Amino acid sequence: MNSIDFTRGIRLVAGLRAEITTDNIHNLTFDANGNAPPNHFSNTYYDVLPSVALRLPAGHRRFVRVNYARGISRPEEVSLGQAISWSENGNGSYKYTA
Repeated sequence: MNSIDFTRGIRLVAGLRAEITTDNIHNLTFDANGNAPPNHFSNTYYDVLPSVALRLPAGHRRFVRVNYARGISRPEEVSLGQAISWSENGNGSYKYTA
């Protein structure tokens, strides 16, 4: 972050944050016949998040502030996958339910 003070109590504060996220996912994908071939997914995300704050005088020892910031809200890992339930059929084989 960097701040610049101008005349008459005006101040500008600006910053820049970068986030890098890498996902490597290995799982099984079930098809209509119950087969589960392995699945692999990999990706990298780059996010640049700026922020700016401007402070202006609004009287004796009073100020007005205007802010702008950008952020990211990512889901928890448990929210990304679909739950699978296994049960036993009458013939001793197993069946999944997604």
